[in-house]
Amino acid sequence: PKAECEADGTIALAKALKLLGLASSASDGRRLIEGGGVSVNQQKITDPLAKITPVEGMLVQVGKRKAARVDL
Repeated sequence: PKAECEADGTIALAKALKLLGLASSASDGRRLIEGGGVSVNQQKITDPLAKITPVEGMLVQVGKRKAARVDL
């Protein structure tokens, strides 16, 4: 979601999880990240303050069964 990105084109991963429907809120997204259950393009993310640069087709996964591809 380009409209939610900051000026440098990044977005907080916790906020992205909420926007993609993988977390009920940004706080819930942070908890999921801290718990080690979030990966972006098959790489596990453990920093709750991590920022990502959304790219078309990027795979964001929460656990084994919940996943979404970024569609700009």
